[in-house]
Amino acid sequence: MARGNPTSVEKRSRIITLLKEGYSGRQITERISMRSSIVNNIIKRYRTSGTVENRVRSGASRKTTKAEYLGITLLSKRNRKLTVPQIATEVNRGREEQVSVSTVKHRLQ
Repeated sequence: MARGNPTSVEKRSRIITLLKEGYSGRQITERISMRSSIVNNIIKRYRTSGTVENRVRSGASRKTTKAEYLGITLLSKRNRKLTVPQIATEVNRGREEQVSVSTVKHRLQ
C-alpha cells in the first residue's frame, strides 16, 4: 500500500527520460533527489507495463444512488426517532439488491 503523496506523472516521466538517456538508477536518484526505492519501483513498473501513468483502480461500486442517498437523509430528518435498521428496512423495500445497515449508517454520517 502506498504511503505519502504519489509521485507526479511529470516526475515519473523525467525519471524514464533520464533512464533512456543512459543514466543508472543510482545516478537518477542523485539527480532528482528521490529515494532509490521510489526510482527503482518507477523504473520496474515502466519496464513491465510500458507506461508511467496511474493505473485504473476499481474500488467498490456505490450501493445507493444519489436519489436514494437524499431519501435516506430526508427519512432520518423527517422522523428523528427512526433507528438505522428501520431506515435500512424502508430503503430496501422494492429494491432487488439490499442495502446494509452499515451503508445507511455511513450515509448518515
